[in-house]
Amino acid sequence: MRREGPSTITVEEAVSEMVNMDYIPAGFTLLDMLAAFREEAEVEHHNGQIDRLPEEQIKVMEIRIHACQERYALAEHLLESLQNEVEHRDGSMIVLADESFGKQRLTFESVSDWAADRYGIGISRPKPSIQANRTPEENADLKEVTTQKPIWEDVTIKIWEDHKIGYSIKGGSFKRSHFRNIGLMGSVKNVANKNGIILIGLSEGKKFPSGGRSEAKDKTAVSKLRQALVKLTNLSGDPFIRYNEYDGWKPRFTLIDDRNNANEREEGKNKPEEFDETKSSHSVTGNHNAE
Repeated sequence: MRREGPSTITVEEAVSEMVNMDYIPAGFTLLDMLAAFREEAEVEHHNGQIDRLPEEQIKVMEIRIHACQERYALAEHLLESLQNEVEHRDGSMIVLADESFGKQRLTFESVSDWAADRYGIGISRPKPSIQANRTPEENADLKEVTTQKPIWEDVTIKIWEDHKIGYSIKGGSFKRSHFRNIGLMGSVKNVANKNGIILIGLSEGKKFPSGGRSEAKDKTAVSKLRQALVKLTNLSGDPFIRYNEYDGWKPRFTLIDDRNNANEREEGKNKPEEFDETKSSHSVTGNHNAE
């Protein structure tokens, strides 16, 4: 019988489930991401005041700030509470996993029972995914549930003109969508939003972020872009290689800018899911730039 997900979980993974943070880029922590969303809300509110936006819009921005602050505080308290439970296990519901591979792991069932009993919080078993921030041993432990499913390295994503986008798994036919369908375009203007512009820039071989350091707005942008890519492909896990200041965020998948390929566009009118793979285009992957 196939397992639905890992039977063990770390303290941070457990709290991430409790506060509904489903994606943390490799190299960052739960609190890093929650702080980034809080800072983004504060910047939006500050800019709104400078622009003298209507009072009702400012009020909505203030509510967002408070929600982000409370979410951060909740995560802090839950991390402290669960870690304390781990360190003082006399009579505790928490059960340590037999094999932790150098990182303390807890049985999922005991954490689930503890969260429900102490806080009335239900958590779902996290989806297994081979990630850059896992140790080789942890990734090996996940192969049983991941080898039958495609991973991001199997994916090719193409961007065509007029904000059309599609993906292929292991060289198969392309399934086409549109920036608007996956949240990469504004609802009013017929232009890509900030996250869509980031994806186009990555397809052109540009570094993101262009500076040497990652700011809060960059972390939240990657989180939102990940949501769009998951919506496009239905794959879980991290679509980006671990962030570093030299490379920024680079895709684990092959990303192709095909907006200037007129031949493929014409072919696509008759075969919306079949495309000519022999045409030259600009390709970007986490390991190389194809010419």
